[in-house]
Amino acid sequence: MLPEKISFRPGDLAGPMAERIDATQETPSEYLRRVVAADLGVDAPAMRGNVAYLKQFANPKKRKPKRKTC
Repeated sequence: MLPEKISFRPGDLAGPMAERIDATQETPSEYLRRVVAADLGVDAPAMRGNVAYLKQFANPKKRKPKRKTC
């Protein structure tokens, strides 16, 4: 069984991958999901658990202020 989350170390692919991500304006996760989906011949999944989606529910008043250190 494949875990829900996977770590990925791009190694020498980091430079070309960063250029492509900048060009497509995707997050690294969106890019990898799209590439894997294309390889599998399926549509990339819509991930509703991403930060942009969750930010609409965030209540900034509930956030604790950062502690100041000396």
